[in-house]
Amino acid sequence: MSDSDPKPACGPHTEIVKTEGIRISRCTCGTIHIHLLRNGTTVQVDPAYFAEIAQAMSLAKTVMSGAPAPSPALQPTTSFGGFVTIPVIGGKKPSN
Repeated sequence: MSDSDPKPACGPHTEIVKTEGIRISRCTCGTIHIHLLRNGTTVQVDPAYFAEIAQAMSLAKTVMSGAPAPSPALQPTTSFGGFVTIPVIGGKKPSN
């Protein structure tokens, strides 16, 4: 989309998750809207970028809870849309 192309209008939202402080919804304009209700901030992101944000937040929560930071080899190095897998040490394999 170039600067001269009109931005798609935001329309009705489909609520994905709502807590006391956060509302996450999908908009007809194609973006995910993250509403931080306590401070009035709204962020609109592409669905693929939302997945990366969610993964990074989850990783940050794990590290902040006292778990050791993952080694540099496990940290995301790809741009937009990249994912990282963190192995669980001592985890059990599911029985098939």
